[in-house]
Amino acid sequence: MTLARCKRCEQTFCLAPMVADESAPASVCHYHPGQYRRWWSCCREMSHGARGCREGVHVEDVAASAMLDSIAEKLQAQREQERAPKGDVVIFEGPEGELTMARFENHAEVEMLARECEEEEAAASTGSAPPAGLASAESSSGEANEAAVAGDGGDAMETVLVPYLVGPFDSFASICMREQMVAEELMRVNGLAIRHVRPGTTVLVWGLRSKGQQQVELNRQLVAQFRRLTKTSAGEARYYLEENGYQIEAALTQRRDDLAWETEPSTPEALRLALTPESASDSQTCTMQPKAGGGADLFASLLKCAQSFGRYVQ
Repeated sequence: MTLARCKRCEQTFCLAPMVADESAPASVCHYHPGQYRRWWSCCREMSHGARGCREGVHVEDVAASAMLDSIAEKLQAQREQERAPKGDVVIFEGPEGELTMARFENHAEVEMLARECEEEEAAASTGSAPPAGLASAESSSGEANEAAVAGDGGDAMETVLVPYLVGPFDSFASICMREQMVAEELMRVNGLAIRHVRPGTTVLVWGLRSKGQQQVELNRQLVAQFRRLTKTSAGEARYYLEENGYQIEAALTQRRDDLAWETEPSTPEALRLALTPESASDSQTCTMQPKAGGGADLFASLLKCAQSFGRYVQ
């Protein structure tokens, strides 16, 4: 006996040979030839589940029959598995004399796990080396960790991104400040086009960094702090910090020394030229000539003074 489903009345029926009485309910299909919207267009019945107004022979739905056959096969296999003989029955006697019956079952997975546990215990007791695959995995993971700590930028995983749920009071700038990320870095990691995040969304932030990346972030913060204290440009701040090994106290001291040297009074260039031997002899001649007497001599001495002053200016 096989079950099938009718396409027209959507009922299941038996594919057994039809009985002689064709008016039997098992062999008659009651269906609606029309369509149902608010009522059946064929008989004006308001209920969707009303009995069909036409009678005929069931039309088998092949896809539904195949599905029913597969379900029947699975049920049959499950029933046979349940009827199969189980393992040995073990009876336990409790401390008060009660008896407990249990059935022992052998599973291949349990046996394999037990065998692996026995091998590991034997290896631990004898002190032998671990399996080659495990040793290679441990060595590769150790090398990856060392490379991540060193921050050499190789194939080792240096950073770990974790999701962060944006709260109602979070902003783009606050997330950058809290997670110590540059705005461009946060935009690049999350594929953002503008510096804006909406509450309720999830963004990726750094959860773990290598020492190299931590040092880069620390240097960036030192540059920002130096610029805030000295009101200098980014290039000048980076120059002073690099000259002093990113020691901010030493960089600030060097900056103050440079400013003091630039503002301290220096010897005028005119005074330096006036103290040269040539200018001193010209001035001595200019002061001694008026004592010679006469208006012409006075005029000549004034002319010499003017000429010497012209050379001094030049």
